[in-house]
Amino acid sequence: MKSFFPLLLVLAGSAVAHADPTPPSWDENRRAGFFEHRRNERVFDREREKGRTAYLEELEKWERQRAAAIAEYKKRRHAQSPREGGPEDREDQTRRQSQARDMRKHEAEYIRQKQAMLKRGRQRSGLSDERELGLDTQRPRFEVSKRQLFGAPGAKGGSSFGGAGGGGGATPNFPPPPSYNEDFGGAGSGYIPPPPMSEYEDMPPPPPGVGVPFESGEGFPPPPPVPDFGDFPPPPPMPEMPEGF
Repeated sequence: MKSFFPLLLVLAGSAVAHADPTPPSWDENRRAGFFEHRRNERVFDREREKGRTAYLEELEKWERQRAAAIAEYKKRRHAQSPREGGPEDREDQTRRQSQARDMRKHEAEYIRQKQAMLKRGRQRSGLSDERELGLDTQRPRFEVSKRQLFGAPGAKGGSSFGGAGGGGGATPNFPPPPSYNEDFGGAGSGYIPPPPMSEYEDMPPPPPGVGVPFESGEGFPPPPPVPDFGDFPPPPPMPEMPEGF
């Protein structure tokens, strides 16, 4: 027994000496934890099966209470609700018929009072419907052929524009067209003609052409010289503006 402990120490030391110093990878950790996960699932299933019997008993008890409550509700409703042809149904029909008779009676009384009020109002004012609408007077009748359409006198004969001869149509009375002398320089028209071309000033000269030297007095001025920045680099060019900015 004493010689067993030194041997055990030697084996433990050799195992530590030959241990891999590299840490395990993610996949190795995942595989190592798989068995623990399965063991936890089995424990959970055992605990769940322990309460399954109690759960089924409670569910069955609740179903029995529900069926008893439904039967009691149907029995109470059948006893309280009026059946067709029963005493409650006959009482309801009698009440509805009485309400319908009262409604027809009130409607007839309202119509009678309304007609009496209208008749009394007409008699007191002395104004009948015929007089109010103008049907009690004889209006003169006119022949269509003698009417003057558009306010013009009727045609006396011959053909006319848009109608037959013998007074069947009317000639429209349009104003005469304007004359040139009255609207453009005539007496009393107030028209002022434009001045002659000789009274206009000289026209401005045309713009200078491209490529004409500025020294001649006719071209554009040259651009300013580029400044000397010395040792510093020149500034960057301005960025282009986007379209529609």
